[in-house]
Amino acid sequence: SVPEMAISIAGGLDRLAGLETSGIVVGNAVGSAINQLTLILGIIAMFSALFIKRERLIRDGIALIGSILVLAFMAFDGQFSVTEGYVLIALYLVYLGDLFRQERIHEKVRGHKGLHLHIFRSLLGLAGGLLLVVFASNIVVRNGIALAALWGVSQTFVGIFITGLGTGLPELAVSFAALRKKEMEMSVSNLIGSNICDMLLSLGLGTIIAGFLVNDAILRYDLPALLLVSFAVVAFFWSGRRLTKREGMGLILIFFAYLIFRLQLYG
Repeated sequence: SVPEMAISIAGGLDRLAGLETSGIVVGNAVGSAINQLTLILGIIAMFSALFIKRERLIRDGIALIGSILVLAFMAFDGQFSVTEGYVLIALYLVYLGDLFRQERIHEKVRGHKGLHLHIFRSLLGLAGGLLLVVFASNIVVRNGIALAALWGVSQTFVGIFITGLGTGLPELAVSFAALRKKEMEMSVSNLIGSNICDMLLSLGLGTIIAGFLVNDAILRYDLPALLLVSFAVVAFFWSGRRLTKREGMGLILIFFAYLIFRLQLYG
């Protein structure tokens, strides 16, 4: 989710400087979530049946659907305020803290040999990667705005279907890597967890800088579509305890149906 975070922060800084970026940032966060739960999850399912433990499905499914409902409630007045940004971040930290508690991370990590050296190397690599992402994110935001003006479409459309698809590629790569290692549950959890992070932490980080306006199409079409897709994904895993190739194909078709209807309704 680092690309989504970087675009949100870059968009917040640009908006603070007077350049309107709300459509790109909000569209990217919502669009990335829809793309991952339909197109990307569907593509992964075409290669192998996916599953997730029921207790984790309940925990993360509630967090996913809850985060969408929180966003919809906040967006009802047509904007995300700075205060609401802090609330989004706080909610994500509560969710993350609960994950650490349930997984007993502290007990598993404590006393691990070579851990400090491993963390130091990882932090160096992370810092270098973050610098590249932050630099690229500013280019993405500004060129996304230019592309929207050139095509005569809304920033939200570019955010959902151009940058949203692009920032979802790391999740696709991670899920495929997990699939190759036969870690089916990690492949699924990566996508669900990424969406929770995108809607709470990523969007919250940009919102606390300058706040964002919410396009009417986001409130009336995209967020309801994301909610329905989330319910569908949870239902697929709940019914047979796995996502089959047929259901994966269904998710891919849902993505294209979503795209076609959005074009017809909002151009």
